[in-house]
Amino acid sequence: MKRSQSGFTLIELMIVIAIVGILASIAMPSYRDYVLKANATEAITLLNSLNKKAIEFYNVNGTWPMSTAEMAAFDASVSATETDYATDVVHSIHFNANHVAAGQGATWVRLQDGAFGPNARRHLRAVLTVQGGMIDIDWCDQSGSWATETDIGQYFGC
Repeated sequence: MKRSQSGFTLIELMIVIAIVGILASIAMPSYRDYVLKANATEAITLLNSLNKKAIEFYNVNGTWPMSTAEMAAFDASVSATETDYATDVVHSIHFNANHVAAGQGATWVRLQDGAFGPNARRHLRAVLTVQGGMIDIDWCDQSGSWATETDIGQYFGC
């Protein structure tokens, strides 16, 4: 009596592996872009909430917060410890009006190393006007050079 063999042939297995490889090569870049956009959203959302707190500080005091400790003394929901905001994306936050033009305030979000790739920019800064509206979002790289929001697509994949 002849026994029939069951299973897959080598060519069938090779075809399946090729199909899985093609699907993975399509899915990985899409997933990476999704993660970068989600990280960017997290950082920008935190920055916007900090901007609102800084604007409230200005409306009450007539000046911008010069430090995170000063902001924490004004608003109990802000921690004086800048790294209390740390996540997989955000390293720390900072309020500082020393590095912008007179009459302006600034909020800063320092990003985790590698949150946006090995060569991505590391800081997110919002400069606020005296009227309390946001002027611009600037991006800072490791060398300290600033770019405008037109570079968002290059660094955040948006």
